[in-house]
Amino acid sequence: MPLKPSCTTGRFSRSLGIVLLVALFVAWLASSSKAEEKKKTSFYDRVRPALVEVLVDGRLCGSGCFVDSDGTVLSSSHLFPRPGMRIELLSVVVGRHEAEVLAIDKGHDLALLKLKFDDEKEKPKTASLDLANRLPEVGTELFQFGTPLFRRGIVQRGSAARNETAFEYLSDQKAYVEILHVAATLQRGTSGGPWVDETGKLVGLQSGVMSVNEVPVGMAFMVPVGAIREFLASRTTAATPCLGMALEELWQQTADFIAHFPQGTEGLVVKLLEPKGPAARAGFQEMDLITAVDGKPVAEVGPLLRHVRSKKPTEKVSLTVRLPHGSGDREAVVSLGLLETVWTKAKPAKPACPSSKNLDRNPLPSKE
Repeated sequence: MPLKPSCTTGRFSRSLGIVLLVALFVAWLASSSKAEEKKKTSFYDRVRPALVEVLVDGRLCGSGCFVDSDGTVLSSSHLFPRPGMRIELLSVVVGRHEAEVLAIDKGHDLALLKLKFDDEKEKPKTASLDLANRLPEVGTELFQFGTPLFRRGIVQRGSAARNETAFEYLSDQKAYVEILHVAATLQRGTSGGPWVDETGKLVGLQSGVMSVNEVPVGMAFMVPVGAIREFLASRTTAATPCLGMALEELWQQTADFIAHFPQGTEGLVVKLLEPKGPAARAGFQEMDLITAVDGKPVAEVGPLLRHVRSKKPTEKVSLTVRLPHGSGDREAVVSLGLLETVWTKAKPAKPACPSSKNLDRNPLPSKE
């Protein structure tokens, strides 16, 4: 007669199986934790060798990153307001070494630099960052590497705050820069530092921050990867057309000012004028209200600037100015200027590093 398995044997087998499953689960957790820890460590170690600190006339002014193995560096154009400055780069790979400006794009706050070597054989191979394929989606976690307030090798978090680029006016450059908004609170000294995704790919470059009374309010301006890709492909100084003025939308103004115009009026208010700039020469004054460009109604800054950027310097645009109290309109024709004039003329000037007081500032804070 066959023997029946005892209940004790069955319980023992099930207990052994549970113990094995628990052991396997614990081992999996441990390996996952180690893999995640390794991933985080390798992320920083992978990006760090590609970073540089930028010295202008011996003073630390910002950051940058290598974009190829031949010592080419990407940084912010506002760190180099004019030719004739002594530029050096600090790197964990090459130490402290002289560099030169290859190209400038003020419309995207980009500068291309190159390490200088008398003998090409002395030039070391440098680590570099690969470019991301597209803009990060809204909410994507991003990481900014820079030198905030002279602290080296710092990485800070942020997240993509918009799904398309916009324009911000930076008074230090007297120019609009096309950027992507990033939810992050950054400090002075991060300009030119790379923004990367979790894989370490370059998604943008730090340009400035939104601030009120020079205090950052949690929004950073990042030069988008698309502009970087085009700049690296051309490697030539850009020819960015400009109006020579800063604008705000009518609905940002006080109720008293809005009341000067018929109900429902939309347009852009001139807030800053560059002395002797294109708009000033065309007769514009601060607080003029622009309602159309080349006959097309305009209510937001972005569409106007995209229209201007589709032109070339010296080309003309016609701006419609709405007069107060319903007294009519006037047309003003502006011959577009060139943002990179000082670099295309390449006239040496007195070296100067931008004041740390003005770095990364947004001159047109939102009004409460």
